[in-house]
Amino acid sequence: MTNPASTIRGKVGGFLYLVVIGVSLLIAGMYSALIAVGLKLPSADQLWPIFPIWGGSLFVLGYMLNTRNFGLVLPGSAAIMTGLFFLPFSIGFWSWDLMQRLWPVFPLIGGLAFFVMWLAAFAKHAGLLVPAGLGIATGIVGLSFTMTPLSELVTTIGWPVFVLAAGSILVLTAILTAVLKSVRLLLKLT
Repeated sequence: MTNPASTIRGKVGGFLYLVVIGVSLLIAGMYSALIAVGLKLPSADQLWPIFPIWGGSLFVLGYMLNTRNFGLVLPGSAAIMTGLFFLPFSIGFWSWDLMQRLWPVFPLIGGLAFFVMWLAAFAKHAGLLVPAGLGIATGIVGLSFTMTPLSELVTTIGWPVFVLAAGSILVLTAILTAVLKSVRLLLKLT
């Protein structure tokens, strides 16, 4: 026997997908007609980031129709954020040369997408926070290097300090581990 709620949700979902696709086609048709009559609008090669935004929205809509499918949020949110990131480049608001400094946005988008997926899973799957944290941290650290004078400071002062600190921690850890093992062995003998 089928669940009436899932049957209704399936009919609503099918209806919404048809409406979304239909409205999208209407917008595309109106846009093409406006260009055909001579209105100066951005061309399709400038508006390509709209497609990942649109596709990502369909994934998010799929999640909203069935919140148990929280896996749809990852590709949906990643596609939306990627499209929004590329849009100012494609319409000429930002120069593509800026990409050499903004590349850390990509791991940041991935980390944020995992975080949004964790939220969509009602914060039940803590394992999603690992790639979320790694991606967000990589993006933030990368942006701090590419967008600020921090990279000069780290290369002149920071790396030697980091290497000395890492070496000290490793040596101290080895010494403490050896001392603790010796103490345990002595306690067993007595």
